Amino acid sequence: MGKGSRRGLAALKAPATCADTGTLASRGSGVGVRGFRMVRAANAVAIATAVLLSAAGPAAASDVSDAIGAQQRVERRIERLTHRSKIRERRLRRAVVRAERGNDARPGPQTLSALGATRRTERNFGRWAASSLRALEERHDELESWLYSWGIFRVCPVDGPRYIHDDFGETVTVGDAPPHIHRGSDVEAPTWTPIRAPFDGYAWASSSPYGGYQIRVRGDRGYVFIAHLIGYGDLGWVSAGTTVGYVGDTGLSTAPHAHVEWHPWNGGAVDPYYLLRLSCG
Repeated sequence: MGKGSRRGLAALKAPATCADTGTLASRGSGVGVRGFRMVRAANAVAIATAVLLSAAGPAAASDVSDAIGAQQRVERRIERLTHRSKIRERRLRRAVVRAERGNDARPGPQTLSALGATRRTERNFGRWAASSLRALEERHDELESWLYSWGIFRVCPVDGPRYIHDDFGETVTVGDAPPHIHRGSDVEAPTWTPIRAPFDGYAWASSSPYGGYQIRVRGDRGYVFIAHLIGYGDLGWVSAGTTVGYVGDTGLSTAPHAHVEWHPWNGGAVDPYYLLRLSCG
């Protein structure tokens, strides 16, 4: 993972496999259907309210959003330090010039001492500014390296409340369909939960008997494929966080959920679980 594995990024490493804390309900309060959990009517009002609140914008509580925020703060600090350093350097240079002229006009121990002190101040500030800028740039590079490795999904593709299943590679047997290998992670969520573009790219819709209403979002490092939608959102060129569809159970599905696949570099599907956990919190 390069620089992103060093020093201050310990908290941003990929988490160990565990249940998503944003589950729809406690494990004792649902009915299991092929790995999905159906929420009882007692939770319907709370879930509906959460869905309405979550529709206003993508959730920001995730390791990826934390890293992006930290990177933006570092960029602002670099900009401020660079600007202030230039102003300070110009003032110190003028002070040195004045001290040199004073020493030339009235040479002696006092003016020579003042000139030496001014030059030392200029050198010390230059060293401090260079060291501070170097540290900030290293931190920025570490965050950029971590985001490049793990922050592919800049936004969680499914709003909460949700439950992320770690079920990539399992054998699926449902309905009359022949057994097949599961090529994604199922994200369980109530019907009409917003589905968002996890990165900038181009979104387009399709449909199939198994996947029902489907969406693909292609970015510069690959594409996501999301199935079983109940409806579409904005298509075409989209930004990370744009609502591109809504959770449903169309196609070969036993409960409302989003089937999420990640295809890096437009190749075969790879396990998206860690990317989902990191971007969804």
